[in-house]
Amino acid sequence: MKLGEHMKIREKFEARLKKAGAAMEAFPWSDRAAYANWLAQTFHYVSHSTRLLALGASRFDVAADALHQRFLKHASEEKHHEFLAMRDVTSLGYTLSDLPALPETKAFYQCQYYWIQNVDPRAFFGYIVALEGLAVLKGSFIHAQAKAAHGGKGLSFVKTHAEDDPEHLEAAYAFVDKFPEETQRLIYETFEQSCSLYEHMLGAIAREAGVSTPLSRAA
Repeated sequence: MKLGEHMKIREKFEARLKKAGAAMEAFPWSDRAAYANWLAQTFHYVSHSTRLLALGASRFDVAADALHQRFLKHASEEKHHEFLAMRDVTSLGYTLSDLPALPETKAFYQCQYYWIQNVDPRAFFGYIVALEGLAVLKGSFIHAQAKAAHGGKGLSFVKTHAEDDPEHLEAAYAFVDKFPEETQRLIYETFEQSCSLYEHMLGAIAREAGVSTPLSRAA
């Protein structure tokens, strides 16, 4: 289905997020090793958030100043969030050196440099909607699962993003709604790719932990 045919862009986002949300529900949040590695992989890609946003901001000329400022503002809001994940990893008894970035994690964020530099920085809205949409959809669920399994440890990153990301997501939707259909198509392509790569990352983490789930058994 093409964008604009029977379904608005936001409805397409939400339909794909629901599928990715099911993958998040299948993740073994109660397994300490899996959860710690999820936090570590989160650190590895979130540490690029401000850098990607700054790169994107630099690609907009004066005529697109609203987008330039939007990316700069978002970069300021994401500042040091990776260190929340790092502290959570440590609180669970692990270190980042124990849990290096997986190939799937690298694929997840590295392709965003390509989209911004070689295609269109507006495509990065797809990555933003994927991450913040999942945080809004499943942040409270993850927090509840992790708290029940691990007590008060390792919760600061999840808690912060479950609370903050609804505002960020609405701001992203507001910008996407203003773009022409061709640009929305590009953003949706990046968004769909990001959801798929995130699901692969979840599966890789489950396999690393030796936990058998539908995710870990996926090819």
